[in-house]
Amino acid sequence: MDLPKLSIAALGGTVSMQASNAGEGVIPTVSGEALLTSIPELTTLAGVTVETLGLLPSASLDFEFLLNVLS
Repeated sequence: MDLPKLSIAALGGTVSMQASNAGEGVIPTVSGEALLTSIPELTTLAGVTVETLGLLPSASLDFEFLLNVLS
């Protein structure tokens, strides 16, 4: 049986934030591919493709950025 297809577009946001050093603020650095490695079971349930389209802080994910991603 063929697995269903799942496409994931990573934009950044809270889930992509991490600090590079203790005591520093967080910045978006975690790619979609890195997030997928944290849930390896997902690849047994679907054929997964991941593309990181941006690594922006949540506050920077505005409509202009989203419309550019869609075009």
